Amino acid sequence: MIDDSKKYKKIESVENIFYEGILNCLETGSAGFGIRGDNNKIKALKSALNSSKDFLNELNSNNTSLQLIMEKLKYKNKCVREFENITGLDWPL
Repeated sequence: MIDDSKKYKKIESVENIFYEGILNCLETGSAGFGIRGDNNKIKALKSALNSSKDFLNELNSNNTSLQLIMEKLKYKNKCVREFENITGLDWPL
């Protein structure tokens, strides 16, 4: 009989590493690991990462406007929805 609790912990661990990599990438520009796989999934990941980073940078900028922040947020949300639809993973930000 397969112990599902061990299988779940392994999956949870991979997801945690992935989410930590996303946060690290937003802070430092490097996820700390390489990603290989389906081109559509990688493009969706890049778009979600870049749009999230652009939004956070704009949000923290001293020279911005509410309109520009909202535009960045709207684009980020679009990219995140595409990422979630393509990969089946939840975006943490």
